[in-house]
Amino acid sequence: MITEDQFDHIAFPDRWTNFLDLRSAIELFTPFYQLFLTSNDFIRASNSLQLDETIAIYTSQILGTPGHLGLVNNKHPMVPVTTYSAAYRLVLHGLAAETLHEVLVKMKLNKSADGVMMPTR
Repeated sequence: MITEDQFDHIAFPDRWTNFLDLRSAIELFTPFYQLFLTSNDFIRASNSLQLDETIAIYTSQILGTPGHLGLVNNKHPMVPVTTYSAAYRLVLHGLAAETLHEVLVKMKLNKSADGVMMPTR
């Protein structure tokens, strides 16, 4: 899936229901989400958001491109934080994933332009 954006983006409707930002919507959703999980599963889901930094460090070592690590700041992955900041960390998670994807797409395009084809699946 290391490809350029191939999705047709739709325009979101402009209705009275569009009054919440993403973080507020996640904060409202979190207690209901917790009701459908066991306590252990909810804590694991919340703490898994802290893996971004570890994955980014591994990726930067493999690719040899540490420049994109500046956007990843989820604190230390071994020190869990409260679930009250889950919305903030989920937005950071999305930003980190999208940024890493863009870095990989640009690397693939640069290698293709240089005549070195990267394998696709």
